[in-house]
Amino acid sequence: MINRYFYNLSIILFGIIILTFLISSIGLALHIPINIFYIMIPTFIALFYLKKFSQTKDDFLRQLLVLLLVLLFSYYLSLFFWDNSWDGKSYHMASIIMLKKGWLPIYDNLSEVAQKFVIYPFNASFAEIYPKFCETIGANFYKITGYIESSKTANFVLLFSVFMYSYSVFKEFITKNILIIILSLLVCINPVCICEIFTNLVDLHIYYAFVFLILTILKIEKSKTKTKVDEFVIIGSSIMLSSIKLTGIAYLTVIYFCWGIYLIIEKKEIKSLVKYAFILALLTLITCINPYITNFKNYGHPFHPVMGRNKIDIITMQYPRGFKDKNSIERFLISTFAESSNSIENHPIRALNQPVNLKIPFTIIKNSPLRSFKVADMRVGGFGYYWSGILCLTILLFFFLRFDSTENKKLFFFTLSIILLSVISNPHAWWARFVPQLWLLPIFSVMFAASDIKSFEKTRKFISYVCVFFIFLNSIIVIQNQISFNYKYSSYNRQLFDMVEKQSIPKGIYFMRNADYKDKLADETILPHLEERHIKLLKEEYNRDKILKEKFLSLQLLPIYDFYYFYKPVLIDNSLNK
Repeated sequence: MINRYFYNLSIILFGIIILTFLISSIGLALHIPINIFYIMIPTFIALFYLKKFSQTKDDFLRQLLVLLLVLLFSYYLSLFFWDNSWDGKSYHMASIIMLKKGWLPIYDNLSEVAQKFVIYPFNASFAEIYPKFCETIGANFYKITGYIESSKTANFVLLFSVFMYSYSVFKEFITKNILIIILSLLVCINPVCICEIFTNLVDLHIYYAFVFLILTILKIEKSKTKTKVDEFVIIGSSIMLSSIKLTGIAYLTVIYFCWGIYLIIEKKEIKSLVKYAFILALLTLITCINPYITNFKNYGHPFHPVMGRNKIDIITMQYPRGFKDKNSIERFLISTFAESSNSIENHPIRALNQPVNLKIPFTIIKNSPLRSFKVADMRVGGFGYYWSGILCLTILLFFFLRFDSTENKKLFFFTLSIILLSVISNPHAWWARFVPQLWLLPIFSVMFAASDIKSFEKTRKFISYVCVFFIFLNSIIVIQNQISFNYKYSSYNRQLFDMVEKQSIPKGIYFMRNADYKDKLADETILPHLEERHIKLLKEEYNRDKILKEKFLSLQLLPIYDFYYFYKPVLIDNSLNK
């Protein structure tokens, strides 16, 4: 029964997100702005199918209760933890707010639309030229709740959905229930996802889509049956990959290519694969007129700014210290076997402009506060402190893999090919958030190692269990770092917003342009729009309150009057402070 519940609920949650995006995209193309019906219609469709999936009335009510609990829990978690990421609070949040306020990306110039609402002009280029799957979903949650931080609700909804779906698919391979639960949990607690789940960053959604797609393919090939639900998940996860980020298209190409080769080797029909590719191309054309067609029209290439004559180099400035002179393989290996840090070449903050230090696997070098897992996009060693050791264990496990089933052996190498080729296809694989699917390598290796009970002998079992232990420990450390920091960060920012209200500072939407810390950007942007007395009061309050000052320094936060820029570049109309 649990397996059936998990499967049903994972599909329902996944379906709500996918259908919301599809309906919203079609509506936006028809000049209909974001409205509450875009998310209400998928919800009613989901309830209809939940009723259809249920065997009895009590069965339906139990699943409905769990569904409501997941949605409410996801919603309140998204409100409690505020986005603390750089990009998440800039063009991602800008897109969400403007979509909620009526922006039609296909037809409207964002800068012109923003002038009606934004007190200070901002750089709208990135918001216009990137795919907007996550932003569209976020805008729908924002529209129906009135709270900007609720835009992160889908992060948690998909997290629960991935866990339940992983459980139902792993059941096809493994008989030991406790191992199924553990592996399903490990799939979810990818450090990239942990670091981004409280933010509006989108790499975790690339990972979720990748997991849904590869698990569905494994389910179909293992069970040798294919349902309409399986086809829906394939199309839905493919749409996610093509509509979240440009790298998603590369990963989608790798998956379809490997699946096609597998079907040819197995002498199976590829008719279905061609059908999926055709449907995907058609839906992508409809849902992603902006940015792919608009980019081609405005910049000469659908994949601008990554490709084309007018391409923009947005990565070189992000290189950790010493990475510029290395090739992609060297960067990947150094990042894998280095101390986890957020090193950036020539960064004005000395604590970030530090050399990248290699370390022995399974060791932790004591980090400074700025170099531990408190940021959303750790550049070096982004999969966690024990990741290099986990990879070594995984490689060791390969040498002990034995298969009773030829089918499992083929599926293992098929899965391995997809993961490795997708990583190799990205020249920036050194940055964990650009290749979150690499996290699946040790997990699927353990899953296949345990799938053949007869050959799951002591040595292989021991290596598998040690690997699972360190994967779990690795993620727990990252979770502890993230929750601890984000809890303090969100709490103190609420205090600051209360202080803003007490000082009667005028509210509005404030977008900040990117600049180096050394430019004292806060003073150049938001503060000129505040009265001089408000600035003075804020600075005096900060300098007078020694306890508050000590707390902020201990958290490595900026002074209270700089908080507007770095820690909350958006002051929402009144909605956040209801």
